[in-house]
Amino acid sequence: GNLNTRIGNYSNSISFHEKGISIYKSYLPTHYKGLAHALGSAGSCYRRVGKYQKAKNLTEQSLAIYRSYLPHDYIGLAG
Repeated sequence: GNLNTRIGNYSNSISFHEKGISIYKSYLPTHYKGLAHALGSAGSCYRRVGKYQKAKNLTEQSLAIYRSYLPHDYIGLAG
């Protein structure tokens, strides 16, 4: 999905990220860091194609997972 994002092919990128999310959810713990990354990447792509509510939902899911791993005052979670 990331290569498609870099070249601006967001629909293909979304498809790959969604497949990755599905695999993560099927085989790994629900708070796996890789899932957080995939959710955030998919959210970014949805934002770029104007699907803001979907982007927000995915980004919030990603943030919740990252928050479970990082200290509450971690600068990367500021927002």
